[in-house]
Amino acid sequence: VAVCAAIAFGLLAGMSRYRAARDEPARPAPTAAADQVLQLLSLDHERDDDHLTIRGIVRNPPRGSEVDHLTAVVLLFNQQGGFLTSGRSAVESAALQPGTEARFVVTVPGASDVGKYRVSFRTDDRVVPHVDRR
Repeated sequence: VAVCAAIAFGLLAGMSRYRAARDEPARPAPTAAADQVLQLLSLDHERDDDHLTIRGIVRNPPRGSEVDHLTAVVLLFNQQGGFLTSGRSAVESAALQPGTEARFVVTVPGASDVGKYRVSFRTDDRVVPHVDRR
């Protein structure tokens, strides 16, 4: 009788856990917000002596919100991954409206030992998230 009671208790506990997990509300997909952040559409670079010039196109998706005073920021790292220097430049559009694209060009001097670089975007008061759509 004790063994049957233990088995029945285990089954009931397992069923209640299954039901609780099944009844939880569905979480929104993480990609739902991705259609509202900036999208990096293209990125290229060229070296000229010790200068590195990074060019690209960023898009504000149709469901995004207007972004004012957007700046492209480039961080340069050496072959070992250590930080070297950075550069920044405003994107070509003063206010990036939803559904529009803008070009940016950032030239950084002292880039002879660059192993890799990273691009991000900022406004006057915050970092603006983006997704790489290249």
